Amino acid sequence: MVDTASDFHFTFREGKTPALIRDTNAKLRAEETAIIVIDLVNWQAAPEGAVIQNMRQAQVDTSYFLDRIDSLVCPNLQRLTDTFRAGGARVIFARCCSLQDDYADVLPNIQSTFRAGGARDGRWECRVIDALKPAPNDLDVVKTGSSCFAGTGLDTFLRNAGIRNVVYTGIVANGCVLLTASSGYDLGYNGFVVADAMATHSDRLQAATEEIIDTFIAEVVTTDALLARLVPAKTA
Repeated sequence: MVDTASDFHFTFREGKTPALIRDTNAKLRAEETAIIVIDLVNWQAAPEGAVIQNMRQAQVDTSYFLDRIDSLVCPNLQRLTDTFRAGGARVIFARCCSLQDDYADVLPNIQSTFRAGGARDGRWECRVIDALKPAPNDLDVVKTGSSCFAGTGLDTFLRNAGIRNVVYTGIVANGCVLLTASSGYDLGYNGFVVADAMATHSDRLQAATEEIIDTFIAEVVTTDALLARLVPAKTA
């Protein structure tokens, strides 16, 4: 008879919120680990990109979002991607863009958003922002929906490469980062979301997203904590 929370592999936090039991000190072998940088492309994240321009036209304050990207997310992603590459872990850039001139490959419910953003592969809009430079051996994933796993070959690549641990970063925290981490959970990956390497549009949304993710979907960590747990691959 099951009579304790531990039998279900979860514990209770403050406020009696159930959460999965995790070994938060477990080391991550670099050869089994990949980091995904989600949607940090010009049309989504650059000040002159369509999303930010549209928000400003609607008189929405974009300062929190842009400041977080510039002062926190990009510096931490530079550290993360440099360390991952040097240690033999995989670095993946996921870009939301269409491969078709008429956007027919994009999910119908967001085709109009892609079209309004001019989000076609090969254009400035779909390039990774200048603060982050993909390296030649980084994997480029074109996504035409919210999750990086939906309609892409990402899952096949990760399994073929022997990846067990997936680290999620980028924008927006309560959108494509959350939905990608959720997909990864159902696919059986050990998920890690780096709180100080993702952004959304307010402190409230950031905190709420971190709480939702950390209960069941993935472990929420900081850049420093994650790097302390990464074990570089052995070289021949």
